[in-house]
Formats: sequence, C-alpha cells, structure tokens
Amino acid sequence: MNTGERWLFNLAALVVVLAGIKSASAIIVTLLVALFVALVSAPLSIALQRRGVPNVLSVLIVLVLLLSVIAGLSAVVGGSVNAFSAAAPVYEARLNEQLESLWLLAASYDIPIDADPVAAILRQLRCLYTVIQSADGTWRAANQWLFDLTDCGFHFDGSRLDATESPRGLRT
Repeated sequence: MNTGERWLFNLAALVVVLAGIKSASAIIVTLLVALFVALVSAPLSIALQRRGVPNVLSVLIVLVLLLSVIAGLSAVVGGSVNAFSAAAPVYEARLNEQLESLWLLAASYDIPIDADPVAAILRQLRCLYTVIQSADGTWRAANQWLFDLTDCGFHFDGSRLDATESPRGLRT
C-alpha cells in the first residue's frame, strides 16, 4: 500500500469510528456518567471500608449521600428556574417599555432604527422563555419523582406500601 492509499484508508477508518461514536452517543454518555459517579464515590466508599464499615453498607451510605447531593442541587436549580419563570413576564414588560422609550428617543433625534433585528431577538427570547417553562416542568417532575422515591423507600406510612402488604418472599 502506498502513502496515498494508507492516508485514504486511515481517513475512512476515522470516519467510521466517528460515525460509530455519534450513533452510540446515548450509550457512551451514560457509561461516562456512570464512570464519573464511580470515580467520585469510590474514595469515600473505600475510606468507609477502611474504618470497618461493611462493603454493602458503605456503598449504600455513599449512594444515599450522592442522591442527597443530587436532590439538593436539583432543588436549588429548580428554585432558580421557578423564580426566573415567575419573573419572566415582568422582565419582558420592562424590556418592552425600555425598547419603546428607545424608539421614541431615536425618533426624536431622527435616527432610523430597523425593527427586524430587534423583533428577531425578541422572538428568540420568547423561545428561550418557552424552553425555560418546559425545563421548569421537567425540574418539578424530576424533583417530585426523586422525593417520592425517597419517601417510598424510607417511610412506610398509610398512603404508601405497608410492610405487611409486601409479597411473601420479601417479608421478614
């Protein structure tokens, strides 16, 4: 194989590998997130095991701690998104007032302003507001799911599965 054929072969191989990575991106991202979580939580689990905590219990402690951190972060981000989505109509009204005063000021000095770019920016902001509202709903659903999961897992009250109603194989 000469140099040109080798270059072409290597380029074709690179294209095939990149296409494979792109098509498997959902699996690769999931595996990379799992690897990151394992790398972050392994030192704490190992430290607990060195102090005499059993393996399963140390992994459960680290998992509960990790879920607590995720729940806390999602609550903070969800609260920020809620606050912004609640205040967005006020921001939009204030922006419209300022743009109107800018147009009046420009008209008083005979400065022509093309409204098309401004309208395009406002359309993009309105689209961003719609995305934020849908993200707000997604954050609320994720928070509710996470809190329901922890509530169901750690508290057996009357509205949840009672310990006496569990299947025979799970009774203790």
